[in-house]
Amino acid sequence: MSHSQGSKKPRRSSRDENGKCPISPARLAAFEALCAILEKGTYTHLALLEQWNKRDQSAQDAALTSELVRGVVKWQRLLDEMIRPFARVRIEKMDIPVLCALRMGVYQMRMMDRIPDYAAISEAVELVRIHTFHAHRMANAVLRAIQKAKDLPLPLRLEDVANASRESLGLRLSYEEWMVQEVLSTLGDVNGRAALAAMNDRQHLALRVNLKKASRDQVLKILRDAGCVVSEVSGIPAAILIEEGVRDAIQEVIARGEASYQGLSSMKIASLLRPRAGMTIIDACAAPGGKTLHLAELSDDQANIFAVEVHAHRAKMIQNQVERLGKNSITVINADFLSVDKDCDAILLDAPCSGLGTIARKPDVKWTVHKEDLHSLAELQNSMLNHAADLLRAGGTLVYSVCTLTHAEGDAQIEKILAKRSDLELDWIAEGELAFSYRTPAGGVRMLPQRDRGDGFFVARFRKR
Repeated sequence: MSHSQGSKKPRRSSRDENGKCPISPARLAAFEALCAILEKGTYTHLALLEQWNKRDQSAQDAALTSELVRGVVKWQRLLDEMIRPFARVRIEKMDIPVLCALRMGVYQMRMMDRIPDYAAISEAVELVRIHTFHAHRMANAVLRAIQKAKDLPLPLRLEDVANASRESLGLRLSYEEWMVQEVLSTLGDVNGRAALAAMNDRQHLALRVNLKKASRDQVLKILRDAGCVVSEVSGIPAAILIEEGVRDAIQEVIARGEASYQGLSSMKIASLLRPRAGMTIIDACAAPGGKTLHLAELSDDQANIFAVEVHAHRAKMIQNQVERLGKNSITVINADFLSVDKDCDAILLDAPCSGLGTIARKPDVKWTVHKEDLHSLAELQNSMLNHAADLLRAGGTLVYSVCTLTHAEGDAQIEKILAKRSDLELDWIAEGELAFSYRTPAGGVRMLPQRDRGDGFFVARFRKR
């Protein structure tokens, strides 16, 4: 979607004659983050991080900024459909600052209970006045019309999702139509609808405790004593769910190596390789490094682990963590996995994918992934699986995982690689090894966001004959 870059006039100061900002700090930060997402293509989490780093926000302001940004990005299609009938300018041609302010205003009026309409409207109009002066009257008229409108499309309530018409799901859950059809086709109607709805909910951050350094109960106590609202997660002995966090307390626990950020679904994967001392293990697409570090912990830092990452800055990020935590068993390799030539006992291939299972955390995926991407991603995954099988020693283990909800990147990959490689066989994942939602027809397993409180994942394990 293309947008005009707006007026060429310099942006006016956001401060009045007394030097005070008439717009709440949380809304100003959210507005700037949303403009960066549209103008520069910045990912949502990075746009938020940029705002948090440049401002000394209170925990309350930071939470509101995050809710506004993630909510506007997640519900973008529905918000635009509310705006469209009342705007004289097409959404696609609207100046970016105007569009961001309108989306914020409508989101607050129609989808947040605790924000008064007058506050949502007045600050949205002021944002337009400051950044694109000529459009503030239009913005006010649009928002006032939406405030009074009675027949606007509204988001589906969770209890209504199961019985809503298929045709209404894309708009009222705010997804591209192809994405809705893909998820329903892959997961089935009941699971698919529930997954689409669940990914519109907020997903809490999670920590994986390093059980070699501390018990989960010890870390829970440290965080609770610091004022965090945290809980244990059944079925994942090392997991802690953060409902409300105190950033300094969490960072201290991480700095001591007692825990690290990792998604609930992601932290279940490394143990499937059955890592132990003396093994040579390749983590084929290692960034951001959580699974690599988990492999080192599970093998008492006595395995030979090669963390392969194609992007230099992400490889450096892993290296920094390895050095900070003093992990001697990990060697970081900045290279394309397809160029790696190293025999090994086990490979973790957490492959590049469409990421449809991560929408609760990464709402950008709704608008940045396209149907035509699935074919090229599936081809790359198949090439990586085949190369991994080449590197694996006889009797070795290969775990393939993707954080997505498509058939082409899941069961179809099992079928293709087993048809091509007579030296590979499925190594079934038992229910006792991994808490999963269901087993797929081809023999993989799925973790669903509505059941497992984490990302949607597909996992399969192979053994080389």
